[in-house]
Amino acid sequence: MNSVIPTAVEGAGVFTDVPEEHPLRALFAAGRPLEGRFGTPEDVADVGEYCADPLARRVSAQHLLISGGAPA
Repeated sequence: MNSVIPTAVEGAGVFTDVPEEHPLRALFAAGRPLEGRFGTPEDVADVGEYCADPLARRVSAQHLLISGGAPA
């Protein structure tokens, strides 16, 4: 069994009502070197889709952190 562990996702949890100009956005974006943005529900869904695909048939017992490159 694999698990998908999303971090800061736009519109989820404490990030539901964070306005575009809020300083937290810049802080979290700076810590995500791959794209410099919050994750999206689509990002998380893409990982889930990959896990369900036959291409991932040899991936097992993994915890996939969806962080955009931010340190865990």
